[in-house]
Amino acid sequence: MGAWLGNTGRTDDDGSRTKTFMQNQDTNDFSSPIQEYKPGDIMKCRIQTRHSGGYSLALPDQDIRDAFLPTSVQLREGDEIEVLFVCSDGKRIFCSLSDDEFKRRIQLKTGQLDQSTP
Repeated sequence: MGAWLGNTGRTDDDGSRTKTFMQNQDTNDFSSPIQEYKPGDIMKCRIQTRHSGGYSLALPDQDIRDAFLPTSVQLREGDEIEVLFVCSDGKRIFCSLSDDEFKRRIQLKTGQLDQSTP
């Protein structure tokens, strides 16, 4: 039997090297499960609570970070809306209504769109 070469592999009887457990480390995924957003990314969020100046949002994929949508547009708690990622201050994510969502809200307000339309 060959001699072990620590974490890098072992030497076989014929002198060739064989990888050991190190090859499995390449398949381990240690990346953060938290989605990183870039300015302009579109997200589907759920409206949680009305606050002075806007709404708190539940982020997609059960992301536990706080998100805030500053707006004077009247929205309903529990509704799912499309927002744009604007920025993050490290504690909270700030969003803006997407163009499509803003247009849809204007149409709802003026009665040009049935409220059950997604």
